[in-house]
Amino acid sequence: MHLSELDFGNRESAEGLVALARQNDPSSLGLLYQDVWGLAVAGDLRADSNERTLALDILRRLAANVERNIRVGLAVELAKNPAAPRDLVLMLADSSIEMAAPVLMYSPILQDEDLIALIGRCAAEHQVAIASRANISEQVSDALVEKGKPQVVETLLNNHTARLSANLMRALVAQSKSIKSYQRPLVLRPDLPVALAEKMHAWTSAALRAVIVCQFDIDPVAVDRSLAKDVKKDVAELNATANGNDPQ
Repeated sequence: MHLSELDFGNRESAEGLVALARQNDPSSLGLLYQDVWGLAVAGDLRADSNERTLALDILRRLAANVERNIRVGLAVELAKNPAAPRDLVLMLADSSIEMAAPVLMYSPILQDEDLIALIGRCAAEHQVAIASRANISEQVSDALVEKGKPQVVETLLNNHTARLSANLMRALVAQSKSIKSYQRPLVLRPDLPVALAEKMHAWTSAALRAVIVCQFDIDPVAVDRSLAKDVKKDVAELNATANGNDPQ
């Protein structure tokens, strides 16, 4: 089967393609899928045209019934293509995770606004794929932490190319006191400030405290004394407030 734009340009041919898309013959479906995909990727169908809309609709209908290796193979190829059609990339990004993952992780076509919109409506497994992208911006990292579950945040923290704002880093360090799975990836991040590492020294395990001491070249005794002093100050302020006095 060899399709051209003409096959999408008249009603009779278009209805024939839709009918074929409804068939259950794996061989026919696979051939049709690859042919329509080729037209969509090559740009043979005009953007915002009825023909292109029909082609994308056929790809959506076929996706669940085409052999997995065909679907995933084409998605991986598209993810690596810097000139891939934007509408096709966005369609895949919103599809099943096996097809969406390559695009979400690697496609340069997806911009920050696309990723943030996807994070707001997609499942956790899609968010994990986005959190694995190289060089994520601070805005995308913020959206992942705001919307994502702990497994998404852990993936983000383990991605050392992801950029985290100072405010987000402080918030995650504070959360790590109760969410222990954040502690190790935070300590191992090269961009963790020394001051925050010193704070984490108070509530991490002995093994992680040893990592903090070695990696950040800090004096554990001095850190413990400083933290003890801060705790005494906090207690004194609480007592003063309870007694109706202004803390000094």
